[in-house]
Amino acid sequence: MARPLALSGQRRELAFAALFLVVWIGAPFWRIATLRAVNIQDDIYASDLWNDRLPARAFVGRTIARGELPLWTPGIYTGFPALADVEFGALYPSNLLLFGSLPPYVAFAYAQLLPLFLAGLGVHLLARRLGIGRGGSLLASGAFALSGFFVCHLRQLNMIDAACWIPFVLLGVEKLLATPRAPALAMLALVWAVQCLAGHPQISYFTALALVPYTVARWRIVRAGETGRGLGLLDWVRVFVTDRSVLAVVLGVALGTVIAAIQLLPGLELAALSHRRGGFPYEQAAAFPAAAGSALTFLIPYWNGDPATDTFRGSGLFWEQ
Repeated sequence: MARPLALSGQRRELAFAALFLVVWIGAPFWRIATLRAVNIQDDIYASDLWNDRLPARAFVGRTIARGELPLWTPGIYTGFPALADVEFGALYPSNLLLFGSLPPYVAFAYAQLLPLFLAGLGVHLLARRLGIGRGGSLLASGAFALSGFFVCHLRQLNMIDAACWIPFVLLGVEKLLATPRAPALAMLALVWAVQCLAGHPQISYFTALALVPYTVARWRIVRAGETGRGLGLLDWVRVFVTDRSVLAVVLGVALGTVIAAIQLLPGLELAALSHRRGGFPYEQAAAFPAAAGSALTFLIPYWNGDPATDTFRGSGLFWEQ
């Protein structure tokens, strides 16, 4: 009886965390949640949110409602490969579900709130997995869900759609490092594939970069005590790269990439036809550097002023810094 009771307790705790996040996110965004307002977020010509994210997702929804796949849109120039434009998120489950079943503006409202909820829920699960108490896990989930990154980048909906899966990816790594079994492997592959389908490859790229030191550090804590104690550096590296749990992490990411290839491969083909084919010159890549003082905004977001009161005096755009 102990196991079912423990499982029941976990479910109640998860339900409470979900309810907490609904209230926590719903409080500042209640007008969007109750469909009393549409979040546009002004930018140059009304922002990516209004000019790109909404019409792209509305196209996906209309196509799905007709029983077709969102492969091609006639609404851009004389026609454009929608599947190959990864920012469409043509196969992202949230876009298919929300915009395929709800009116565009209703789907648009919930599509902005859903990644905040998922981000918070993922951090709660990860924190509990790491042994943090209930209160600390709720605090972490709330702080992450309404962090400056997520709120400022609501205008780049595909960016937060991808970023909200980061804690779930790390949770999959934690599960595999503890016990490399098929369910944990499937979880990591699935969440990695979903993140890749969300429509912002840069976030997946950053996630992959972070996974390397994270996996090394956590393996030393979780597994090295069993297999790597007292070894020299080279022997330690050999044990690490041949450990079943580490290989399972690599396999999970690889399988997820294969699943997402249905979106990634057309995107690579389209990129090969663009002006960026063959590489991106350093001069262009470094054309709009952030000022050194912008680093302080990691700790003090309004160090350079607040665009809402027309006091922002930093370089570039506030939300881009």
